[in-house]
Amino acid sequence: MASMLWLAALAITLSLHVWFPRIDAAVNDTYNVDVGGRNALYQFAERRIEYVNRNHEPLANWLDRFDYESTFCLLGPARYPSPREWQALLTWVDGGGKLLVAARWNDADLAIPGIQARVKSTVVKKPFKIPGADNRKKSRSSPSRSGTDSSEDEKSIDTAEQVAVAVPVSTTLAPGTDFTWKTEGVIDQSGFDQPGAQVLVSAADGPQAVRIHHGQGSIVLVATDFIFSNAALHDREHKNAVLAVKLLESAGAADAVVFDESLNETGTPKVVGVLLDPSLRPATIQLVALIVLFGWRGNSRFGALLPRSAQARHDMADHTTRWATCTTRHTTELACCESTWTN
Repeated sequence: MASMLWLAALAITLSLHVWFPRIDAAVNDTYNVDVGGRNALYQFAERRIEYVNRNHEPLANWLDRFDYESTFCLLGPARYPSPREWQALLTWVDGGGKLLVAARWNDADLAIPGIQARVKSTVVKKPFKIPGADNRKKSRSSPSRSGTDSSEDEKSIDTAEQVAVAVPVSTTLAPGTDFTWKTEGVIDQSGFDQPGAQVLVSAADGPQAVRIHHGQGSIVLVATDFIFSNAALHDREHKNAVLAVKLLESAGAADAVVFDESLNETGTPKVVGVLLDPSLRPATIQLVALIVLFGWRGNSRFGALLPRSAQARHDMADHTTRWATCTTRHTTELACCESTWTN
């Protein structure tokens, strides 16, 4: 019975070469069906657009052979592209590609090197405080908390603890339509110095989505990725799905759309996950198979039983005890024999 269990474990381990279960990470990718995921948008695009796919390859190498007549989407990735990846993206856009970039709504600081376009965060991050230390700074005037005046430190802390709330926006893509737009960023207007830049969505603080022409292609930059989330698309009281689709179409070609997942995969913290990476996964499975074989071999008997081995030597005390025991036994047997012979 034990051998059958070990054999089943070995078969399951080797079958991982053919099928490996997907391990979901806590990222807002197109696989995630939670509130912040993009699965609803992906399924909608898959039903309405002729070609929809996901990219898992590194951008610097994959974009060289990617079709220009396509829309490439970076919707709040787990990490923003590196300078080398930005260079590959801009080279592809310059050749005629269409790029849709949305900053993370809770980390909106995003800059595209090479062109004057960036997203600035409107929320000041709360400074880290050492546990047990008093980091409060007293104001010189020491205003009362109940008064209307407050110190600069209190203002900065209040701003840092703000939570993204819905703000009213206006858009040229769907005028007069009510949307839920949550953001913690704004697009720097210095990026509109280049000719052809067009504001698509604007709020009171500034632009929230713009379209910038770069070479023969175009870039749509959005200050928040909330509009593309499952929560926004599931909101039945607002027509968020209309605006999300309009932003997707405003980039350009609508016949082919590719959602990037490489930045989500490489942007999450990994410890054991490195060994489960597709490039290292076969070696990891083989290592697990060897461990199973080793455990099977160590807990099973192969062949006949070995003869019981006798102790090779004894210490002096053991030898003396055995000698005394044997002498006493032989003396007793000899005395018994003499008594019997005499009788």
